Amino acid sequence: MIIKVPASTANLGPGFDSLGMAVSLYLEVEVLNISDRFQVDHVMPDIPHDENNLIVKTALTVYPGLPPLHLQVKSNIPLAHGLGSSSSAIAAGIELANHFGKLNLSDKEKVKIGAKIEGHSDNSAPTILGGLIVGTEIDNHFDTIKAPLPDFSFIANTLVASLFAKNYQMAGELVEKDAFHEKYREQLVPELLLVREVAHQKHGLKDQTLILKPDNNGVQIIED
Repeated sequence: MIIKVPASTANLGPGFDSLGMAVSLYLEVEVLNISDRFQVDHVMPDIPHDENNLIVKTALTVYPGLPPLHLQVKSNIPLAHGLGSSSSAIAAGIELANHFGKLNLSDKEKVKIGAKIEGHSDNSAPTILGGLIVGTEIDNHFDTIKAPLPDFSFIANTLVASLFAKNYQMAGELVEKDAFHEKYREQLVPELLLVREVAHQKHGLKDQTLILKPDNNGVQIIED
């Protein structure tokens, strides 16, 4: 059995902690066999290989009776780069628990669990449900709505309303006039203004650029 989970991008335009989209990078967790201890094979640096791995920790939180498993994990989701790598691990853990515990969790219940573990639903909801998700917490429960997906590929976050209207010039202007969170976060990213200036000049960009497409499936179980 393989659990396939998409990456996600969140904080789209004004939708801070509420708008997120699943994108075409993936975490795959293959269940090799039941074992005498938890073993997670992967090549990611500084990520635990035992029950302290976030996938296993999440699964045990949801279903403490989970038997020790030997797992093989493959991922092309960059760690700590704003593409929801932790949300993907959490979604995979929820799916593991649901499968082995025969919990029959609904999508809504999975989103609630993922959001509770993460603290908000903007990454966990699209990772689980796929597509473009608007979500919020009300009275200790999470409400989500799946929005229509624009027909495009993309390389960066932008203002969702402008994308729906296909007014890309306005979208670009609004991105740079963000007053909700960018001006606070730029203190943590001292290179931000320089990167923006270089981007305007359209040369000298040395970092990896990923051309992604929206993923409309969300978490999937692929049977052998």
